[in-house]
Amino acid sequence: MDMSWVMPYAVSDVARVHLTSLWEPATTALLGRVNAEGFLGFWPTVIGMEGADPREESFAKWLVDTDKVVLSSTLDKATWERTTIVDKSAAEVVGDLKATEGGDILVLSSASVIKALLAADKVDRLALTIFPGLPRRRAPPLRRRSARGAVDARQPGRGRARTAGRRLRPGPLKPAGQHS
Repeated sequence: MDMSWVMPYAVSDVARVHLTSLWEPATTALLGRVNAEGFLGFWPTVIGMEGADPREESFAKWLVDTDKVVLSSTLDKATWERTTIVDKSAAEVVGDLKATEGGDILVLSSASVIKALLAADKVDRLALTIFPGLPRRRAPPLRRRSARGAVDARQPGRGRARTAGRRLRPGPLKPAGQHS
C-alpha cells in the first residue's frame, strides 16, 4: 500500500510529539498480524539509520524492546524478540493484560483490533490522528463506539488500553452519547 500521501503529516514535529506521548507510557504493544508484520519489518531498520529523526529512532527502539502481543490464528511462532502470538479475541487479551502488572497497552493502527476493542468497551482512551487529505481508496471507517460513548475515559487498574489510529472518513465529530 502506498503511504506516501501521509508522510508530510506523519513526520511533522506536532505528529512526532503526539505519537511520542502515546508510546512512552506503554509497556505492551498489541498488534494484529498484518500490522505486526509491517511494523516489525520496518521499524527495527530505523535504529542507527543515517538521518533518522531521534524521536523515530526512540520509537523503533521502544518497539523492539517492549513486550509485543500479536493477535493471529495463522502464525505459529514469533520471529521477533519479546513477542507472544495469541489466538484469542482482542477483548480477552486486553482483559488478561490488564489483570497483570505493567503500564499502558498500546494498539497502533490495527483497525480490526481497534474495532473489536471498541465493540467490547475495552478502550480507555482513543487517540485519532486526523490528516487533511485521504487516499482515493480507503478502508471502511471505525463504525462502532464504546457503549459509554466516552472517548477519553480512564479506569483504575493496569494502565490504560490506548489506541493510535487514523480517522478514515471526513466529517464532523459528534459529542459523546450521539451515535449514528
